Amino acid sequence: MERYVIDSWAWIEYFAGSTLGKVVDKIVTSENTLLITSVINQYEVFVKLLKLRDKQYAQNAINLIEELAKVEPLSREILESAAELKVNYGVAMADSIVASTALKYNAIVLTGDPDFEAVPALKFKLLK
Repeated sequence: MERYVIDSWAWIEYFAGSTLGKVVDKIVTSENTLLITSVINQYEVFVKLLKLRDKQYAQNAINLIEELAKVEPLSREILESAAELKVNYGVAMADSIVASTALKYNAIVLTGDPDFEAVPALKFKLLK
């Protein structure tokens, strides 16, 4: 079974229905795939969709994310791992949380953000 941590960048493309969003859709709808997302990604998606659309649309999007993916909370384990990534590789806070979540599950980060390249042990699929 393939495991993906879906970054907020990928979720936003998915909800926009863009060409890259269609790539995300293929992964999201594929069988034998475990989808994971961080609570920080839910926050980022909600903020972006609230700005672009409205509260109801943003709430519906978050509901769908919760149906499609396991939402990983910000646990002590993730917090400590993310802090180490921040200190060791200079990764931004949200990205370090996403990367730590992926490392915990041995999953591939699905993103359009090249900043994940800074984490050597991390597997990611860069959408372009």
